[in-house]
Amino acid sequence: MKIVVTTSRRPTQRVRSFLKDFASVLPNAIRVNRGKATLTDLASYALEIGADRVAIITTRKGNPSSILVYEVSSDSSLKRMHRLVLLGVKLSREYGGSPCPKHEKLCIDTSSISSGLGEEVAEALTTDFSMIPITSTDEALPGSIVAVLDDRGEEVIVRFMKRDKSMCGPRIRVGKVIKYEL
Repeated sequence: MKIVVTTSRRPTQRVRSFLKDFASVLPNAIRVNRGKATLTDLASYALEIGADRVAIITTRKGNPSSILVYEVSSDSSLKRMHRLVLLGVKLSREYGGSPCPKHEKLCIDTSSISSGLGEEVAEALTTDFSMIPITSTDEALPGSIVAVLDDRGEEVIVRFMKRDKSMCGPRIRVGKVIKYEL
C-alpha cells in the first residue's frame, strides 16, 4: 500500500522534520511538500501514483497536532478515515534515535494494550497504515519495523523499533482517536 504523507499549509520547521521522521517509518510512503495544493490536488496526485491513502500532519502553535488520514477514492476524492490527535512528539534527533533502514513491512506490537484508547489507536494504525498486528516484538517479520504501543490509559505512546531493538523514527503521544464514517 502506498501512502502520500504531507503537512497542512505553511508548516513550521519542526512539523517538516516530524514529516520526514514519520515518513521514514512507513513503508512505501511518498513524502510530498504541500505548497498550495488543495485536497483535490492531493487526491489526483495520489491516484496518479497509485496511492491508497493520504496522511496530512496538521499544525497547532508550531507543533504537529494531529494526523488526518484519508482514503483515496477512484473519483479523485478523499474520504476521512481517522484523526489521531497528538499530545506531543519527540523527533529521533531529540532522543538520539537512529535512522530507519529501508523496510517492506510495519508491524504493531499490541501486547501492552490495556484501555479503550489503546485499542482505538491500534485499530487506526492497523487500518490506516496496513500495520501487521503481533503480540511480541520477537514475532516481528524479517525486514520490518515494529510500532510498540505504551498504553498509559489517557495517552498512548507509539515508538518505532528496528529488529535489533534500537529505536528509530519519532515517538508519538496520542491522546484521542476520531473515527469518521466512510
